Amino acid sequence: SHLPQRGGVGRARAATRGEESPLPCRRASRGPAGRTEMPGATTVAGGMRLFTLRMALAWLVLLAVVLYVTTTRGMVDSAVDTTSAPELAGVLPPVDALVYVAAGAMARDPLVEMSIESARRIGGWGGAVYVLTDVPHCFPEATVRRLGLAVEAVPPGATTTIVDIKALKTHLFDFLPEHVRSILYIDADVVVARPLAYFMEDLRALRATWGHVDFAMFLDAAGHMLRVCSGCDRWHTGVIYLERSGGGLAKRCMDYWRRLLEEGGFETDQAAVDHAEEKRMCTKGRKLPSKHLLFAKDYVAMLLTPTRTFIHLTAAGRLDTQSRMYSEWLVPRIMHSLGLHASRLGHEKHCPGPVALP
Repeated sequence: SHLPQRGGVGRARAATRGEESPLPCRRASRGPAGRTEMPGATTVAGGMRLFTLRMALAWLVLLAVVLYVTTTRGMVDSAVDTTSAPELAGVLPPVDALVYVAAGAMARDPLVEMSIESARRIGGWGGAVYVLTDVPHCFPEATVRRLGLAVEAVPPGATTTIVDIKALKTHLFDFLPEHVRSILYIDADVVVARPLAYFMEDLRALRATWGHVDFAMFLDAAGHMLRVCSGCDRWHTGVIYLERSGGGLAKRCMDYWRRLLEEGGFETDQAAVDHAEEKRMCTKGRKLPSKHLLFAKDYVAMLLTPTRTFIHLTAAGRLDTQSRMYSEWLVPRIMHSLGLHASRLGHEKHCPGPVALP
């Protein structure tokens, strides 16, 4: 007397024939905003979104790797110029010699020779190069011939501490021949990445306008991309132009700077020369053009600025304290681009004798 439920007759007939009963049909549900959703659509859509997200992340990782490699390569390529130096029309350079200090433990460090090699090979410097050291046996005859050096001995008593060694900058002419009247002092961790002729042309033009000179240096902060830096002093003492003076204001400046360091009131030569200037003991400090100086740790400047003459490889003598990107990638790549053997970094060279360590 009651009609069978819809679908029941079909299942009964299928059971009679020994067939498997079909599953009842499921109706589509209404999703948000009235959209019709088939069963399982939510699961499929979620899976597609997860797959898309994973693919996007994979592409981002790949892009980051490519950018890391290309930008650090771009940093070095834009910072190093190995083209030939321009001719100076036979005009003598405004300095008589380049001067380096390799005293104490630095005498064993290959950085000094690598910096000189960059000045010779990339800088095209054919003039005199003097190395002041308290351990001249660390610069054997083969090295002297290969790099064209003149090694000048410094009394060991003058290099007892690191500050003593830094104080040598204030009286370099005491150890140089009388005919050397003007010099360019260069720190061991500064390499030449461009022909020096460009810098010498600018220096000659500036020197004609300066008059009296106590010293000429780069401004510390101006060597950075944003012209500011944490812990910067006024002057960067890694590259210094100096003239021999028999007395007068220049000698007063150098003597006072030296006394500040030897009395132990300052830990760095930069802070000491800043103080000498504040006290009006150094009144004729001249600025070298900042376009010639680049700091390797200023990654933005390394990437965006054109080639500069000098690259300061900050902390190159203690790379084990620096980041892996800087110590294992950037500095070695700069050295390689200059034709220098980066594998020598961090390894003491052999000296056939004892070295006095400050």
